[in-house]
Amino acid sequence: MRLLVTGMILLQCACWAAASEDNGSTTIVLGAADITSGHLCGNIIKKAYRRMGIDAQIKYLPAARSLALSSQGSLDGEVSRVFSVGERYKTLVRVPASYLSFHGKVFTLKPSVRVNKPLDLKNYSSGILNGIVYSEKLTQSYRRIYGNSASQLFNMLIADHLNMDLVILTEVTGRTAIAQEFPNAGIKMAKGNLMDLPVYHYLHKSKKALLPKIEAVLRDMLASGEIEAIKESFIINYTGGHEK
Repeated sequence: MRLLVTGMILLQCACWAAASEDNGSTTIVLGAADITSGHLCGNIIKKAYRRMGIDAQIKYLPAARSLALSSQGSLDGEVSRVFSVGERYKTLVRVPASYLSFHGKVFTLKPSVRVNKPLDLKNYSSGILNGIVYSEKLTQSYRRIYGNSASQLFNMLIADHLNMDLVILTEVTGRTAIAQEFPNAGIKMAKGNLMDLPVYHYLHKSKKALLPKIEAVLRDMLASGEIEAIKESFIINYTGGHEK
């Protein structure tokens, strides 16, 4: 069974690569974490490449799988990752313009949880997303439980799975998941930020010729306010204006 699954993944990667090659420079296939913030960034990056006359096809995958496929060249790059990814994965080339910033937040049901700074995490068991680098770094010496989606983490939090005290997500991902799936669960978002997270677009080194132009487009979208407008519209659409 494991060999079958591996074979299917490799076949899918080959199909993505073939699609990119068949369309020449007019198509690029990028990976993104299949979480709300990943979809938001995907919308921005698709629009940026559209300005260049390139169709950006986004494959929304578990975060760790997306990063693995992008770094090995099965995908043409990553829609959004934090700065340190470029230090760890030498096959991925960072586009220098940080086009969006997220806030890492604590979400909890327990009034006793008090996290005012990253060091406070040592006192708790944290739920984090598999393959999300910033939350792995924040909890690398502390108790942590992995999940594959915000929904799974919040369900574990509600069930008190393995005595989970809190969940670490970006504000956008946490807010939208609560509004859509857990509006009455009583999950609270901490006021303070664990950390600010500027994100960057990454290209596999085989596509680095695209870097100057996509950087210029992203900087122009930032300066015009277009990216901020996309972000606000996205959040309203996802939450339906029903946040509590």
